[in-house]
Amino acid sequence: MQSLAHKTILWVLCLITLGIIAPASHSFAQSSVDSALSASRARDLVIEGYSFPREIVGMARSIVQRYGGDAGFSVRYSSPDKSTWADVYVYDESRDRSQRSETKNAAKEVSAALGEIDRMVSAGIYKQAQVLKRWNESGYDAASLRIEMKDQTVPSFLFVTVNRDKFVKIRLSSRSGSNAHLIASSFAKAYSRKLK
Repeated sequence: MQSLAHKTILWVLCLITLGIIAPASHSFAQSSVDSALSASRARDLVIEGYSFPREIVGMARSIVQRYGGDAGFSVRYSSPDKSTWADVYVYDESRDRSQRSETKNAAKEVSAALGEIDRMVSAGIYKQAQVLKRWNESGYDAASLRIEMKDQTVPSFLFVTVNRDKFVKIRLSSRSGSNAHLIASSFAKAYSRKLK
């Protein structure tokens, strides 16, 4: 019989992979929804110098989540029917990136995220997770995945870049499958135009 703590850890890992909460490098204990920023109707919401438009490719900005210390923040976007969602994470990393190129760092972050997903499959949270493709697009290192859960298969996409010495990570997942790659690519390209 699994303990409550073990079940809680598995649930948190599941939420991380789906992009619903921040990756393991962020501080869960110190995370909180920023209600004032989440409720903002501003056309462009600016957080720590990063701009977040009210809408990107038909997906509306909603929740702003802050994490403790240098773990940064995230901004959620959702389609009107909630079948597609994207989280844009902006965060520092404790390791020294000054000796590495932006592409190598972003590629390493993609690999780290894919490793977390593999661990979730090993733990039985997902039936299967398959990396379909890795590529570089619009300044991002990217990966597409197919994650098989108990009752559905969800296409998921990961885009990572380094901007102003911070990682910018987009996690987009969709239950609407057929055009998910196009939506993910369009979202990443549209947000890349906001990065200065």
